[in-house]
Amino acid sequence: PSASLVPTTGAPSTTPPTGSPSGSPSASLVPTTGAPSTAPSTSISPSTSSPTGTPSALPSSSPSAKCEDDADAIFSVNYLSLRRSLPRTCIWLARNKSWQPRICDPRHEVYHLCPETCGA
Repeated sequence: PSASLVPTTGAPSTTPPTGSPSGSPSASLVPTTGAPSTAPSTSISPSTSSPTGTPSALPSSSPSAKCEDDADAIFSVNYLSLRRSLPRTCIWLARNKSWQPRICDPRHEVYHLCPETCGA
């Protein structure tokens, strides 16, 4: 079927389509009346705003974005001695530092859930 993206005036047509549909839709972007375009205009003049700071080669000593642990996150920790897994939180992980080297791995979900505790 063909589609028209142009504004029309008057009532919608009640004439049924003729012929069979084509393999791909067609569209017209040219207005059919003398009405002004509603499309946004583009400007080729350069922006008058400039950056407020100069980029540095070294990372910031006080980054603006802070990686915080997800307070609502719950993950499972497998206990081989118990032969089961138990639900744990980032608070638990922060208090149980012996577990951090084992599960604070970028390939493990905990690393992304608890970036502050895992040092991400």
